[in-house]
Amino acid sequence: MNSPRRLFVLACVLFATAHASDALVVVLKDADGSPVVDAVVQVKAIGDGGTDELRPVRAEIEQRDQEFQPRIAVVPVGSTVVFPNRDDVKHHVYSLSKVRRFEIPLSGPEDTGEIVFDRAGVIAVGCNIHDWMVAYVVVVDTPAWAWSDAGGTARIERSPAGPARIEIWHERLARVSIHDVSAEALASGRPLEFVLKLRPERAGDHDAGGVRRRRY
Repeated sequence: MNSPRRLFVLACVLFATAHASDALVVVLKDADGSPVVDAVVQVKAIGDGGTDELRPVRAEIEQRDQEFQPRIAVVPVGSTVVFPNRDDVKHHVYSLSKVRRFEIPLSGPEDTGEIVFDRAGVIAVGCNIHDWMVAYVVVVDTPAWAWSDAGGTARIERSPAGPARIEIWHERLARVSIHDVSAEALASGRPLEFVLKLRPERAGDHDAGGVRRRRY
């Protein structure tokens, strides 16, 4: 007969194993086979629109040295993003995105505007005065998401059992890359590999690191 201690140890092992298997590894490459860095990879159970596990946050994208910092911010649905001007010049922050259109006109030094993002999607942010200033707010409606690292690998914890939809965003993609994946593929334990068609880099594109991106 199993002792209570043995049953407790067995339960802990099973719990740890189950949660370790929840992680999904996604590997991203471009058309040349190079790793795709700083992509946002989301995994969503098909047919599940619930966001009960998400908690809105208060995030910040500052205007400093005539750049947005961070350049990419990931926030849950319902979050507020503050846009403080920490330059000694004026800025005019705006977005024409269908997900969240807004404008913070002519903010001077130390002025602050804030916007609530209540829909999932990607919002490109610009400055009407300084054309080179670009930032992205990625609003997620799932806790199962991750950045791709220097090797193009994203490890998503608590991935749904499946079937699921994988949504991949990168600033050099023309649109979000969407892939439906079967429960069998998710349960196989093998990494999922995707090749992304990225637009050529343009002058002014930033390398990863520093204050370029932030998870809130």
